[in-house]
Amino acid sequence: MIKLFFTKPYHETLSFLFNTITIGTDSHSDIIIQSKKIIPPEIYLKIIKDKLVISTNQKDLFFLHNGKKVSGNIRLKPQDTISFDSCEFKIINFINEIDKNNENEFEKKYQSLIKKEKLREKEIIEIVEKNIFIIEKELD
Repeated sequence: MIKLFFTKPYHETLSFLFNTITIGTDSHSDIIIQSKKIIPPEIYLKIIKDKLVISTNQKDLFFLHNGKKVSGNIRLKPQDTISFDSCEFKIINFINEIDKNNENEFEKKYQSLIKKEKLREKEIIEIVEKNIFIIEKELD
């Protein structure tokens, strides 16, 4: 799970149950932003073992990490701030809740659902996010 607090372009806390989040300009990104600097592939937030890493495959894409201009792979910790273009967010926390066996099982079920239901990936993600939002509201 990765939990972020966005300060730009809006003030909102978002939680993701995935170990990888994509930030980009196309409709397949988990977080969609408007930017002329970011082209696919996007910026990735990944939990690797018990560490959160931000990375991009664009060598000329720079972003601010706690106010310092950086590029490439950076290890993040709670309370770190990331800024680029009109987007800024703070890392609230992250937990690697999915072990490899469960992750592989989830991926198999996910791919099966795409084939069986003939849903696009974005539609499935929207369904999952709606259900997660409902569960979070019930827990509050």
